[in-house]
Amino acid sequence: MDYGMATASTRPPDYEKDVSDVIDYSLSWHHLGSDVILTSAWSSDGLVIGVDTIDGLSTTVFISGGTEGSIHNLTNTITTGMARTLERTVYIAVSQL
Repeated sequence: MDYGMATASTRPPDYEKDVSDVIDYSLSWHHLGSDVILTSAWSSDGLVIGVDTIDGLSTTVFISGGTEGSIHNLTNTITTGMARTLERTVYIAVSQL
């Protein structure tokens, strides 16, 4: 079955930020149960990635920048103690708030 690919231009944003904001975003991975997060890497198609942390089964990153009027993706890829590799993407609209 073809579910199609969601891209920043084809779906509504999950969050909105001002172009000048330096703000943190977190993802919960609590569905992993007793597994542990060993590594966390963040990437984006236009946001500036800052300091990131792992706190139990949550990951957090500080982001800034972006292009006003655009929707950027923000992707977190983790690896776990049970050899899982998981990825989640959120979409962030950048505007002058």
